[in-house]
Amino acid sequence: MDGFRTMSELVHTMPVALFKSFAALGEDNGGDRVGDGDGNDNEQSKTVLSTKEGLPKGNDKKKKSVGGGKMTCFQSNIFTSLQSLLSLEGEVLVNKKPKKALYNDATATANLLPIIAHGFFERIRVHAVQQQQRMSTAGGGGGGGGGLTSEADAKLQFRFWCHIMAPALEQLFRHPPSSSMSSTSGNDDDDDGNNDGKLLTLALLKATSQTLGLLLEYDAYLPSYGDPKEEHLGFLEYVTKGLLQCIDHHRANEAVICDGEDESDEIMTQSLLLVTSLRHILLLNHRLLHERLAHVISFACSCLSSSSSSSATDAHHHKNDSPSSSSREANALMSAVVKTYRELRQVGYFLTSARGAFASAAGRGGDLTFMNNLLNCTNIMESLSMAYQSCPSGQLHEIWEFFDGWIVDIVTRQFANENGESSNIPVGNITATASSASSPTTVELSFAVQMFIVFIKNIRANKQNSPELRSLCEMSVKTSISNLLGKTPDISTAGSGENHHGILMRQGFDLCGWLVDLHTRSCFWIDSINVDGHGSSFLLTQNKDDDANANNDLNVLAYLRDVAKSTASTEQFKTWKASWLHTYWQSTTDNKDDCLAKFHDIGIPLPLRGSLQRLAFHRIHQLHSMIYYCNLQENERHAASDLEDDHHSSSQTLTDEARMLVDFSLYIACSQITRQLDSGCNTTDESSESLWSPVAQSLCIWTHYSDPFHAELFLIWFFSTLCQKNTSAPLSVQAFQLEKIIALTLSRDAAFYDVSEVMSLFMKVGIQFAFSRFLDTIDATGNPSQKITQESSGLTVSCMELAAKGNAKLSFDDNVDTVSTALSFLASVPLELALCNDNLNLLDRAVGLDILSSQVIKQALGACEGNDPQLLNIVRSTKSIIANMLPKTLLLSSEFDAPCLANLTGQLSKSCFDFRFDDGILFASATSISEYFSMCIDYHEKNSGMLVNFFSQMEALVASAATIDFVSNSLLIRSVIRRINILDRHNHSLSKKTTSANPSSYESCMNFVQKVQRRLQDIMFQHLAKVGSDPECIKAAATALLLFSEILSFFGNHLVTTPVTKMMTNDQKEASMMSVRKVFELIKVFQGSKCCVEIADASIYFLSSMAAAPGYFLLCVTPSSALEHILEALALSHERGKESPLLDAALCSLIRNSDLEQTRIITTHVLRVPDGDRRRDSAFVIKIFHLLMTCANNQEQNKHISGRSKTFLLVSMDLLRDRRCSRSRFIFNVDLFSKTMTTLISKKELLLFSGREIAMICCEMNPLFNDTGFENNDVNGDIAVFKSCCSVVASLIANYPKQLYGCPSPLFSLLLALLSHILRTNAKKDLSRKALEYAKVCELLIPHKDVFKKHVVGLVLRYIQALREGMNPTTKSKLMPSIYSMLDMCSDFETRQINAMIDVPSKTLFAPVFQSYQKFYQYHGQA
Repeated sequence: MDGFRTMSELVHTMPVALFKSFAALGEDNGGDRVGDGDGNDNEQSKTVLSTKEGLPKGNDKKKKSVGGGKMTCFQSNIFTSLQSLLSLEGEVLVNKKPKKALYNDATATANLLPIIAHGFFERIRVHAVQQQQRMSTAGGGGGGGGGLTSEADAKLQFRFWCHIMAPALEQLFRHPPSSSMSSTSGNDDDDDGNNDGKLLTLALLKATSQTLGLLLEYDAYLPSYGDPKEEHLGFLEYVTKGLLQCIDHHRANEAVICDGEDESDEIMTQSLLLVTSLRHILLLNHRLLHERLAHVISFACSCLSSSSSSSATDAHHHKNDSPSSSSREANALMSAVVKTYRELRQVGYFLTSARGAFASAAGRGGDLTFMNNLLNCTNIMESLSMAYQSCPSGQLHEIWEFFDGWIVDIVTRQFANENGESSNIPVGNITATASSASSPTTVELSFAVQMFIVFIKNIRANKQNSPELRSLCEMSVKTSISNLLGKTPDISTAGSGENHHGILMRQGFDLCGWLVDLHTRSCFWIDSINVDGHGSSFLLTQNKDDDANANNDLNVLAYLRDVAKSTASTEQFKTWKASWLHTYWQSTTDNKDDCLAKFHDIGIPLPLRGSLQRLAFHRIHQLHSMIYYCNLQENERHAASDLEDDHHSSSQTLTDEARMLVDFSLYIACSQITRQLDSGCNTTDESSESLWSPVAQSLCIWTHYSDPFHAELFLIWFFSTLCQKNTSAPLSVQAFQLEKIIALTLSRDAAFYDVSEVMSLFMKVGIQFAFSRFLDTIDATGNPSQKITQESSGLTVSCMELAAKGNAKLSFDDNVDTVSTALSFLASVPLELALCNDNLNLLDRAVGLDILSSQVIKQALGACEGNDPQLLNIVRSTKSIIANMLPKTLLLSSEFDAPCLANLTGQLSKSCFDFRFDDGILFASATSISEYFSMCIDYHEKNSGMLVNFFSQMEALVASAATIDFVSNSLLIRSVIRRINILDRHNHSLSKKTTSANPSSYESCMNFVQKVQRRLQDIMFQHLAKVGSDPECIKAAATALLLFSEILSFFGNHLVTTPVTKMMTNDQKEASMMSVRKVFELIKVFQGSKCCVEIADASIYFLSSMAAAPGYFLLCVTPSSALEHILEALALSHERGKESPLLDAALCSLIRNSDLEQTRIITTHVLRVPDGDRRRDSAFVIKIFHLLMTCANNQEQNKHISGRSKTFLLVSMDLLRDRRCSRSRFIFNVDLFSKTMTTLISKKELLLFSGREIAMICCEMNPLFNDTGFENNDVNGDIAVFKSCCSVVASLIANYPKQLYGCPSPLFSLLLALLSHILRTNAKKDLSRKALEYAKVCELLIPHKDVFKKHVVGLVLRYIQALREGMNPTTKSKLMPSIYSMLDMCSDFETRQINAMIDVPSKTLFAPVFQSYQKFYQYHGQA
């Protein structure tokens, strides 16, 4: 490109009125006109924009660009045309066109401006790339300045933007956004013109916003570019001023606009475009908005949305609390502002501008509550928090004084305004009008206090700044807090909290709480802090000189203590603590509000409850810290003087105060539960703050000073919030959502379950909560007196009686979802219950709930079509809770016949029949009955009647399985026999001692299993025989096969460990062996016919069960048949891509009990080609080989495997070569290869590797890291492959170092590939694990550095090359241990060699790494 155009043309076409001062900024440098150089362009001259400033005026000929490229020109008529089309007045006078047509033309032209600018910018970029490519092709030279610099391109792009946008900006700023209500005429033509004008304004704003975004995208303007006369900056300055004028007109229109949807859309669109334009201007150069930042902040905050309050104009856009586009852009603008001033270290200026925003907004009048929307934007507050944390320490005092002065100034102005209306009364004792809550000064005060709190929260206290912070806290108590609270605060004067006094007190208590928090954090770093029992109550540290004025100083914490003490001494408080829980559990949903009405009034004004409670919790945190230090000091004194503990020690005084404040805080929080209970209350006093959020957030601290009453209160709130879907009046939606989030966070936090004070009551309150809510849904028709109360004893019996009448029905299902959620959470909660007798009461309640819910829900499901998942989940979860509680229930001698235990088996068997269509309920019942069986075994020696009764009930279940329902009953029977096998085989809990009065538990179990076999064996064979012919019997056949597995496994384990006795005669032994053979033959038939998945899984389970007693299994079937069948099943499972750990375990068990002949059968089977058509899959072969290596336990087996090891080694190489498989299969193959190689390398008796074989292994792994196609798809898989290869290398170095001496090249070639792979890895994709594995390998090389040191040079050079190319700091940090190990292997000769092979820039980059190695590294031994 050649030619030249300066800013002078833009000066000639600028609007005089708006840019009059801009014309003086630049001189007319002349413009280069390109004439009709070749005679073909006589009709129309062309104007060319050049990238070279300062060309002489005579340079008016077209020049070829370097490389023979074509010259790109833009016709000068484009600027004239844009000026003509966008200038409405000139067109009316010249062309006499209709006004509507002119508006349409201008609107269309404005819409084209971003397209024109984007096309030109992109053309410049493409031209620059082509020019650079031609220059590089020509050898990088080329004289005459033919190359294009990025700054020159940017100037060209910026000036073109100025040309095309000047007429648009002139039109926009001449006719700023106007209201649709500005036209008072009823003429339709005027209305049409007004609408056309609005469309044109929106188009111009859109063009401005989008083209400013293009300047950012293409870097067409940067403050670092040369701009000697500041022409570019001056143009942007006046664009900024014009946009701010548009904002003023826009906000004036917004104040008078009606609530129509069309007008609302227009206002929102204009807000979006203006906010976006301001953000682009800020990112272009923050200086443009620096002096006008207060105006910008005010406008941005007015566009931010708040879920609790939205303006009338954006109500249409805030359905379902979804933020509008303008709100998102305003959020982005404010985030950019905060980030910019954070990076500039000018947070103080931002705060000053925020304060100025109130003055800017107050000048226009109206409601200023929109400024508080800034505080609700989490990302902005987080960015501001980072700014506070990173600001220089010298600015802390300055910012602190700014906030103190701001608050004092607001309170003074508020008092002055009020003093003009009423009598002259002290600050802090103001009585104001009812509208003071929304007054400008009140809104500003709230904003200032909350911003001050954000600042205090994020101050990082340390040893250096703690004395200063402590003095600042004490200073604020004397200034801000004294002005807010007065010298003698009195909450009784706050009234409803809407007067000045209540508002000031609320803000004062909140601010004081965080001052206490910072004061506590500061004292942590200060030595010799005073923690005596009396002085510790005071935030201020009074000197002796201040004693005379001590009575005049404000002491908020002493005042808090007095309020808490006076509240705790009231009869209302004593009644609350004595009877609230009893009243709550006794009441029902219908009368709960009436029963608890007496607890509504707690004597503290509602608006002050939250602030007083938060202050109390801050004080509890402070006391907790002081008690810790006080105990340390007392222990030291007692240890030195050998005195006994003083019961009236200062720590006890502090503890008493903490307990009193916990009482006070929970008393306040409980008032919210009381007010929420009636979901239909009509109160309009909706609270926007949660009183339970501070309780939950301080849980780990206040529980140290609580009693069970407080823990139970907290758990009632926890379950109510966690299980409740919608908020109940008077809590606002926003506050309820916050509580919901906190409850969910607690439920997922492992630390929550470590709070012993709460967890000791967790199950009790949870079950009681679910029980009470479920009882509220039941209507006992005809006999209301049978309604069960919460405090009744023997709930199982009461529930059985109510269920037996059959008249208990669901009256309404409002609480069904709540009960279902609560029980689901209790069933899955990761809580380790303590083994205690108290759990029997919980078990009684759970069993009673199970009995009642099963009966009621069965009737409810029968009365409607379909199955309600929430109702079924109640039954399922209740049984899971029973299963979890049974192992933790400790029984006394008098409790063996408890109704909840005596009726449990019958209830579970009945539920299995009633809900046999739900697999979840069946499995939960099976788990519960097996746990109850374990309890019967545990207490058999103390009370054998439990086991006898259990088996008698189970025999009825067996009879039912034989006649009525086989599948569901067999599931319970199988769970019991499976638990028998577990206790017999692993825990040896089945006693075989028999007395004259009672048989042993083992004998009872044997009798039961034999009865099950006799009653159900024929039925089970009948179901198995129908497989393949009757598809509907699949589930029954699978159940029969699983039950056969448990029965025959028990018999097999008995016959292996015990000779034939009266418990199992020789005939019974032969019959059981015959059953095993018969089932085994059926399984072979199933496998050959490729039956369904259920039968295949049951067959696998049968084989693994039988292999658990290999001696018995191999007596029933031939070893060759058993091994070949298991191997075929493994091969089939492998072909399906589904691994079977049960079959692996079965094969391992048989290998451990096999001889040489059986080992030969296995190796021959896996190495032969089946059916002569294709060889077996390599992964399957190597898997069996790996099992053989790990499980062989005699010399004959090892000798046979040793003779086949080289064959298997060659086959294992195929695992790395097969890239046609899926990604998951490939990862599995590499992992299998790694496990096989590490095992084979460690077992030198099987194969002694040579250097050739080691080189082959390294060479086969090397290509895994050259194919980058596998690196970006699966992060976890990529790490697994890398870790597997590193483990093989580490095993080779540890076991075959001398063989590696002879073949170092393959080893270091692999290490180089691993290092290059790490360097290519994204720092966010778990780089740490790869670097750690590589460091282990490098450290293993250090003992062999005499041989490997010259080969390490290549690895170090690769690292230096990566440094030269640019390395992520995280990658560099993670690789340091590996590089240190490499440098430790290098001698002086290798170090000099590295130094000679790298250039000067590389030496500069590598020098800090080497110096760090010399300073810090020390070898500590092998990894």
